[in-house]
Amino acid sequence: MDSRYIDYLLTDAESDQFERDGYFAVENALSKDMVDDLVVIVDRIDREERLRMNGDPADRTTIRDFIGRNDLFLELLDWHKTLPKVWGILGWHMQVEHSLDRCDP
Repeated sequence: MDSRYIDYLLTDAESDQFERDGYFAVENALSKDMVDDLVVIVDRIDREERLRMNGDPADRTTIRDFIGRNDLFLELLDWHKTLPKVWGILGWHMQVEHSLDRCDP
């Protein structure tokens, strides 16, 4: 296990806020560079899917099976600043099922 997870365990305050409000924010979870990279990747995937579907730029879309389209998405699955909070709420036995259909072996 990555020892950095210990620094980002779910706090009592976060747990209380989640129970009360249904959410809480993780400040500075991602660097600006990572966000910038993700925006480029997501925009590219969106553009590809709209072309594939002959979709209009204003149409709403749902893109599933995106995890395998870029390694950065895989990094987010077990990101050290957020995964400990997710498992603090959901428990350690989590699975990603529908999003792995396009992963190349």
